[in-house]
Amino acid sequence: MYKVHRLVMEAFVSKRPDGMECNHKDTIKSNNRLDNLEWITPGNNQKHAYLSGLRIPLRGERNGQAKLGRGDVVEIKKLYGSKGYTLDGLGKMFNVHKSTIHLIVNNKRWVHLGGKP
Repeated sequence: MYKVHRLVMEAFVSKRPDGMECNHKDTIKSNNRLDNLEWITPGNNQKHAYLSGLRIPLRGERNGQAKLGRGDVVEIKKLYGSKGYTLDGLGKMFNVHKSTIHLIVNNKRWVHLGGKP
């Protein structure tokens, strides 16, 4: 079973190169005109989807790889700000690496929560 956009590309451009995907430049999946299609890497296809608004990055708990929740992050910032807690200690307490704690308290991760430690 093949999708129309792939058939158009293979008929008029080339067979699908290994590791490439067909992208709709204008983001309209029903527009299978040749001038709207291109072979690109899966990474660039994802980037195109985010930049064009088709996909919204999942932040915080909505990200399936998140090990912490919103409450955890708020608590980490509160505890770290109260002194007496080290990055290593908080990492052990919340079962994450100390580098994760460092990124949180320096507003490099979970940035959407805002605030200072």
